Amino acid sequence: MKKICLIFFILTTSLFVITQTTKASNTLGVPYKTYTIGTNEGLVPTQTSYLPVGVLNYDYELNKPEDMYYKGDYLYIANTGANNIVVMDLDGNLIRFIGEEILDSPTGIFVDDEEMIYVADKGNAKVYKFNFEGVLLQEFEKPTEPLYGENQGYRPEKIVVDKRGNLYITGDGATNGVIQLNYKGNFLGYFGVNQSGFDWRMKFNDLFLGLTNQLAKNLPPAPKNVAIDKKGLIYTITSNINPSIKKFNLSSVNILNEDIYQPGDKLIDLYIDDYLNIYLITEEARIYQYDSYGNLLFVFGGLDTGNKRLGLIKKPTSLTVDDEGNIYVLDSSYNNIQIFQKTNFVNLIHQANQLYLDGDYKQSEQVWQEVNRMNNSFALANSALGKINMKNEQYDEALERFEIANDKDGYSDAFWEIRNNWLQNNGGILIISIVITVLLWNVTKYLLKRFNYVEKIKKVGLKIFHIKIVRELSLMFQIFKHPADTYYEIKREKKASYLSASVLYVILFIEIIASYYITSFIFVNVNTNDIVLIYELAKVFGLFLLWILANYLISTLNDGEGWFKDIYISSIYAFAPLIVGIIPLSIISNVLTYNEIFLFNFSHFILYSWSLILIFIMIKEIHNYKVGETIKNILLTIFTMVIIALMLFIVYLLLNQLSDFIYSLFKEVVIRVKNTL
Repeated sequence: MKKICLIFFILTTSLFVITQTTKASNTLGVPYKTYTIGTNEGLVPTQTSYLPVGVLNYDYELNKPEDMYYKGDYLYIANTGANNIVVMDLDGNLIRFIGEEILDSPTGIFVDDEEMIYVADKGNAKVYKFNFEGVLLQEFEKPTEPLYGENQGYRPEKIVVDKRGNLYITGDGATNGVIQLNYKGNFLGYFGVNQSGFDWRMKFNDLFLGLTNQLAKNLPPAPKNVAIDKKGLIYTITSNINPSIKKFNLSSVNILNEDIYQPGDKLIDLYIDDYLNIYLITEEARIYQYDSYGNLLFVFGGLDTGNKRLGLIKKPTSLTVDDEGNIYVLDSSYNNIQIFQKTNFVNLIHQANQLYLDGDYKQSEQVWQEVNRMNNSFALANSALGKINMKNEQYDEALERFEIANDKDGYSDAFWEIRNNWLQNNGGILIISIVITVLLWNVTKYLLKRFNYVEKIKKVGLKIFHIKIVRELSLMFQIFKHPADTYYEIKREKKASYLSASVLYVILFIEIIASYYITSFIFVNVNTNDIVLIYELAKVFGLFLLWILANYLISTLNDGEGWFKDIYISSIYAFAPLIVGIIPLSIISNVLTYNEIFLFNFSHFILYSWSLILIFIMIKEIHNYKVGETIKNILLTIFTMVIIALMLFIVYLLLNQLSDFIYSLFKEVVIRVKNTL
C-alpha cells in the first residue's frame, strides 16, 4: 500500500511539474513570429531575430512620450505630455529633466556627436537647442525668407541635424518636404519632397467644374519622420505612397532601391544604426529591419490588445538601437520602454554584411554559409553568397545562388559573364558553324532541285494539304499576308471550322503554359511552383469566352453580320502572331540578359500589337463594319465584358453566402436532432 501511495505521489508531482513547466515555457515564449523575405519574394517564417527581454525600470513617470533617441549610453525621451525631455541611462536611472519651463508638447528629439540636444516643439512651433546640462542655447523659429512661403505652416514634429549643423525638420502639413535650415536658422530650402500622385478627381474639377478649393488640390503627402546615418545621408518615411521609405543623397535624390519591401501598415518611426541598417516601426507595432541596400532582413512584433504581454506594444511612437544592437521601443499608451535583444542569428547576418562591406569576402562567405545552414530559405544569404561567387569569378555557382534567391539582377550579371566567356572561347567555332550551315543549306537546295526532289516534296505537301484539318490550320499563316481576304474566306467560304479553331485555342494555351517553363529565369514573371492548371485554364479560356460572348451580344444589337461561330473561329486566328512567335521568343530569351531586355519586351509588344490589329480587322470584316463602327463595337464589347464579369462575381458572392447559410442551417438541424434524441 505504501508503494502504491509513493508511486501515486511521484506521478502526481511529476504531472504538476510538467504542467507548470509547460505554462512557464508558454509564458516565456515569444508572442510573435519573425519573418524574412523568402526565395519566392514573399514573407516566410524564420528564426526569432529579437527576444523581448524586459521593460526598462525607472522611478518616475513618462506621460504620452512621442520620440526617443539613443546617444552615448543615454536615452533621450521627448516626454510630450509632461512638456520636458527625460535623459536616462540604459538602466533607467534618471540623469536629468530638460526644458521643463520652456517646452510645450515636444514631439521630436535628436542628439549630435557633441551632445547638443535638438527638440522639435510642436506646441511652441519652434526648435530648441540645449546642451547636455539642459541650458538653452538657441531657438529656431519659422523662417522669414520669401522662398519658404508666407502661407506655409511651421509646426515642427521630428528633427535631425547633420555634422555641419544643418537642421532637417518634418512638420505637420509640410507638404513641400523636409524643411532645411542652416546652423543660424536661415532657410536653405525644402529637401526630399514627395511626388504628388495623379488625382482624377482633381483633373475633373479643374477641367469641367473650375474648382480651385482645397479639395481640388493634389498636394504631395508630407514626410512622417526623418533620420540620418553616420555618412550624413537623410532618410524619410511617408505612409500611403510608394516607395514609402527613401534614402536621399546630397542632391535630394532617392538612392534606395524603389523595389524595397513596403510595409502595409502606417509608418511611425525609423532609426539608422552604425552599420547603416534601417529599422522601422509601424502603427501595428511591427518592427522592420533592412540592410543598407534596402533588403528586408526581418519583420517581427505585434499589437498588445490589453493583455500587457511582454514583446507586444499597445501604441508605439518611437524606436532606437543601442551600441549592442538591442532595440528599444517607446509605448505612449503604457508609458514604458520595452527592450528587444538580438539573437545569435541576427549577429551572424550583421557580421556577414559588415565583412562583405569591408571587402573580406572569404570570411563573409563562411558566415553567410552558416546563416544559410541555419535557414536555407533565407533569400538574402543566397544572394550574398552569389555576390561573393561573382567577386571570386565563380559565375556558375553565382548563377545557381541567384536563382535560388530569386535575384534576377544578380542572375543577369552572372549569366552575362558566362556568355561573354563562352563567346570568347567559342566565337570562332560559332562563326564557322554558321558558315557551314548556310553552305549546307544552299547545297541541299541545289541537290533537291538538280535531282528533281523539289517536285516530289511538293506533291507530298499537296497530299498533306488536302487533309481538311491541315488546310484549315494553314489559314493561320495566310493571315499574315492577307488578313482581310482570310477573314472573308472564313466567313463567306467556310474555310475554317469549330475543330480547327478549337485546336488553335488548345495550342495557344499549351504554348502559354510552356512559355512559363522555357522562358529565361530573368524574364519570366510567374513562379512555376505556383502554377495551378485549372486556374490557368479558367483564365485563358474564360477570357476568350467572355470576349466572344460579349462581342456576339453587342454585334447582334448593332447590325453585325457575324454569327457566334464566325467570332469563335476568327478570334483565335487573330492570335496567329502569338501562336507562331511565343515559343521561339521564349527560347531566344535564354541567351539574353537584362542589357537586352528592350529586345525581349519590344518583341512581345510586336506580337501583341499585331494580334490586336488583326482583331480590329476581324471585327471590321466579319461584321461588315466601317472603321468608326468597328471602334465603337470594340469599346462596347470591352464594357460588356466588364459588366458580365461583375455580374458573375456578384452571383459568386451570393452563391457563397447561400451555401454558408444552408450549411449553417444543416448544422443547426443536426444539433437539434441530437439534442432531441
